[in-house]
Amino acid sequence: MLRDDILRCLQMHGRQSAKEIALNINRPEKNVMRELSSLYAGGYVLYESINVVRYLKLRGWSIKSEKTRFYYLPIRHELKDDILRMRWTT
Repeated sequence: MLRDDILRCLQMHGRQSAKEIALNINRPEKNVMRELSSLYAGGYVLYESINVVRYLKLRGWSIKSEKTRFYYLPIRHELKDDILRMRWTT
């Protein structure tokens, strides 16, 4: 059931981090990350590591950059040549 919720969330919203997926489906982030790793191992989900910059104001303004994994589904494109070919792209 969790797997179906994650796949449905990625279909509806596109590329998301594990934290955003957990908020959308109201599940703990730790469980979502475990399921995403099994989906990645099975080839159902791909991820891309992107540096995310956050601006914090504690005593003064500071900038924090951290790597975040954004998960997304592979997309199938149909190429219409003389022979119909299909390929998976990211």
